Amino acid sequence: MYSVPKPVESVSLLSRIHHRNLVQFLGFCQEVGKSMLVYEFMHSGTLKEHLYGPLKRGRSINWIKRLEIAEDAAKAFNGSFTSDSFFTFSLSLKRLKSFIRAKLHIERGDIQGIIDPSLCDEYDIQSMWKVAEKALMCVQPHGHMRPSMSEVLKEIQDAILIERESTQAREAVSDEMSRNSGHSSLNMGSLDQVGTENYLALEESIARPAAR
Repeated sequence: MYSVPKPVESVSLLSRIHHRNLVQFLGFCQEVGKSMLVYEFMHSGTLKEHLYGPLKRGRSINWIKRLEIAEDAAKAFNGSFTSDSFFTFSLSLKRLKSFIRAKLHIERGDIQGIIDPSLCDEYDIQSMWKVAEKALMCVQPHGHMRPSMSEVLKEIQDAILIERESTQAREAVSDEMSRNSGHSSLNMGSLDQVGTENYLALEESIARPAAR
């Protein structure tokens, strides 16, 4: 369950969404001083818990996987929200402060300031920029300035394509370096063997009695 400031607005939006990529919204309960949205139980935990919470173990979820999760969510939202309702939904989830901070970094050209350090530079900066810029457009104050969900989905899919091509290129370079390293080790081994054979031959000639 999640606490929300304006449950009626959130319920109105969430009740229209039914998609296999999203956790099922069940309803909401309201008590004195508290309002809670109720979802089906998530046995594996929430995405937030896996990224930043108690379920984060060892290495974090990599960038390509995060993009694929975003793609699934965008497919679910596509056609469900207008630009106005999507903006209202973003506000109800209280993400505005994070977007404002991100906006300041991006306007200064400092995208590193908003990237999760746990990604360890294992991403293509071009795909990161595409997603960051589109995310900022989604929270513009005027509806005509915000993209449709289909545009958001396309941008995420383009970022995924860039990331996959970049990953393949990095893996190819890594494989080439491994092969070169193997050849170098083989060559050094051959040289060592030749050197040993020459040393033994020299030692044998010294030990052999000289002919009279």
